[in-house]
Amino acid sequence: LMRQERSDGRVRRSASGRMARTMLVSELTVASVVVIGAVFVGLGIYRYLNQPLGYQMEDRFQVFVTGANGRSATGPDARAALGAVGQVGGVAAAALKHGGAFDGVLVPSSTVDLSEVSRVSVTAGYFEAWGIGIRAGRSFSASEYPDNGSVAMVSVPFAERLWPGGSALGQSIRAGGHLRQVIGVTEPLRWQLDVEPEAIVYVPAAGQQGATYVIAFIPGAKMESIGPLLSAAVARALPAAKVTVRPVTFGSMLERGAGEARFQGPVVIAFGILAATLAGIGVFGLVSYLVEQRTREFG
Repeated sequence: LMRQERSDGRVRRSASGRMARTMLVSELTVASVVVIGAVFVGLGIYRYLNQPLGYQMEDRFQVFVTGANGRSATGPDARAALGAVGQVGGVAAAALKHGGAFDGVLVPSSTVDLSEVSRVSVTAGYFEAWGIGIRAGRSFSASEYPDNGSVAMVSVPFAERLWPGGSALGQSIRAGGHLRQVIGVTEPLRWQLDVEPEAIVYVPAAGQQGATYVIAFIPGAKMESIGPLLSAAVARALPAAKVTVRPVTFGSMLERGAGEARFQGPVVIAFGILAATLAGIGVFGLVSYLVEQRTREFG
């Protein structure tokens, strides 16, 4: 009878041990899955917030100039604002991005729909002022301003759409009423994190359209000191204009697309830590139980 009881006890302990080990393996599996999942989600959010932009933000300032009618400066006023900004000490590059789009873009012998292509006319120094990377070819030279109607630049998405697997350099496109030769290909530009880079065609600006803003690259400048200088310089050139200076930052450019990701990041991290903590407590409890069950054996 005593042997039978000891045998039954060993069977019960064996079954209990197997169940505990099964629970331990399950706990470790669930904990591993949760932690790995949290790590991958966190890495995904990090990569989303740190996507290549194709341009630089550091030491860049946007100068918005509006006239008495509340509209952006146009023609001579826009050029006067650009000249005033360029004369401020420390400005390495300054340029205008014109707001008015030129005529549609056409590519000879192509059936690709180009109705959604962005059309941008820029003044000298635009690519340098924004620090836009040039993937192939070159940017516009000083002699190609004002618009001589013979050259254009395109972005990588445009080149890949029109000439997949080939080179865009030397290709002909019709833009702004002129047949132009592509002389350069810029990096894909991401102005919103949640929107794919646009297909863009650039032409040298003729200088007559309205300007959305002046972009200035001022190495080492701080908003507190350079902001008043820029405003004062433009105000001297255009006394009746309203001037707003804004530093180019992640928040000013990309906050709209980053808000959800910035909210998700801490939530995912918090749930990951909580899950890992609970899993750790469960594993500790199971291991303690197994050790207690085998204390006599250890002794």
